[in-house]
Amino acid sequence: MSLETKIREAFERHANDAQARSDVWPGVERRIRRSHRIRVAGSGLAAAAVIAAIAVAVPRLTTQRTLPPIDQPTSAPTDVPVLAAKIPVNAISLAAGEGSLWALQSAGEPDFPGTLKRIDPSTNRTIGTMHVGINPMVVATGEGSVWVLNGDVCRGPECPADQREPEAGQALTLWRIDPRSMKVTDTIPLGGSDFVVDSGFGWATAYGGLSRVDLDPNVVEPVQPWGSIAGGGGARLAIGGGFAWVATEHAELEGNGYLNIVDLARRELSEVRDISSASTVPDVTFGFGSAWVTTGTESSASGLARYDATSRQIVATITLPDAAPVGLTSVTTGYGYVWATSARGYLWKVDPNTNTAPIDPILIGDAPPAYANAVVTGFGSVWVSGEGQIWRFQP
Repeated sequence: MSLETKIREAFERHANDAQARSDVWPGVERRIRRSHRIRVAGSGLAAAAVIAAIAVAVPRLTTQRTLPPIDQPTSAPTDVPVLAAKIPVNAISLAAGEGSLWALQSAGEPDFPGTLKRIDPSTNRTIGTMHVGINPMVVATGEGSVWVLNGDVCRGPECPADQREPEAGQALTLWRIDPRSMKVTDTIPLGGSDFVVDSGFGWATAYGGLSRVDLDPNVVEPVQPWGSIAGGGGARLAIGGGFAWVATEHAELEGNGYLNIVDLARRELSEVRDISSASTVPDVTFGFGSAWVTTGTESSASGLARYDATSRQIVATITLPDAAPVGLTSVTTGYGYVWATSARGYLWKVDPNTNTAPIDPILIGDAPPAYANAVVTGFGSVWVSGEGQIWRFQP
């Protein structure tokens, strides 16, 4: 029996006067209806409050950080670089400077020129393309210009016809390029395997020697004569602490190499250190008062040896666990860290304060393993070339 029926029956029992019932009942009925509306409204408000609470609680639950699987890194999100873009450009060398990212491409065929692409870091789009020399080796930026070192090619009658030196002006040259017009402003007769701009000069490794390029008249001046640098094959170069650090392969023993330390003030080869280079050409960079050289360790083909610039001694060896015995391919510094790429397709982040890798490596490539062959920093990002693309990370 409803509350309304009970009240009606009680009223009828106590009210004998029909007129009283007709006069009083409408007021009682209004109270009943008013009370009913209040209860319904109260129930509605309560329900609305519950629904609102659920609506507020659900987003909090759905946005709550999900714990990663046990086989995934658990580092803080701020420590892990975030993939910001994948640019469909293949590159053998990268340089960040003069307002753009520069990607150097090799033709992959004898007697065909390479290509230099200019990428706008604000849009990640290619905004310029030009042909460079035969067998280009490296691109660099500095002193208001972009530089492309066109490497050596096979010369002489003993070389196969399809590998002989092409027309003059295409190989064994250093090109100085205006970054705005992408026009060659100077062609300097200098071949080699690596080139950097530092301290107002250009520096190049060529034919087992070290050369300095005066960038005002573009004059090449030998610092170390050709053949004086230990090692053969490719040579990588870094300038810092008053020294040139030249990492080379061993001429005969695969997996071995040398670190040549050249005193720039005295213009003499100060020291030569034996290093392990795994199966890749050793690379070197300078930062945080040290030279960082890719090397192998007892437990991994991927590692970094840190040489203090003052003592020129190894102060740390960082092992970067890697199941593939192929080693590191490139190393650079920037944004407070050392960055290295692996031939397996890894990007490593190393903290110079602790000489450790604070996070697990980041895998490069949509279908790993993908060869990652170059890493540079600039424009607030870490840029990695691998798997026919340039991977841009926010550090």
